[in-house]
Amino acid sequence: MGECGQTYGSVMIEPLVRAVDDDLVRIRLAAPSGLVVNAYLLRAGDALALVDTGFSCTAPDLVAGLAEVGVQPADLTHVLYTHTHYDHIGGGAALAHSMDAEHVLPRGTGAFFRSFFTEAPRIPDYPEGISRLLPSDALGGPVVTQLREAPR
Repeated sequence: MGECGQTYGSVMIEPLVRAVDDDLVRIRLAAPSGLVVNAYLLRAGDALALVDTGFSCTAPDLVAGLAEVGVQPADLTHVLYTHTHYDHIGGGAALAHSMDAEHVLPRGTGAFFRSFFTEAPRIPDYPEGISRLLPSDALGGPVVTQLREAPR
């Protein structure tokens, strides 16, 4: 799990836990980039499903949001992923060790998910991860410098 700030520039963005109805809770997660993503906790009988999981860096906030409604990751029976973007599956990879839930994947994405969950702990935090992808030449160097100096 990477460091995950709750500010974007000078604006404070706090995780927001809001009941949508009796059986559905929205957990709003703010990534260091300022991107806000949502995870949803769905109660259906004995099932407790989390729909999407945010970025890996928002995993601590996801755990805090779950705890706010009396749920621990180990309590989840299912984790449903709507698609394979990092802002939807990163938290699942970061928290996989603490969840014994059934992970429900979009058709045809099982190999990708297995690979991502294996590789995710080795993915460096932004912007260090970006800096490893760009050359350190006259073009890439200034871009990396800007990324490191920009608000996360």
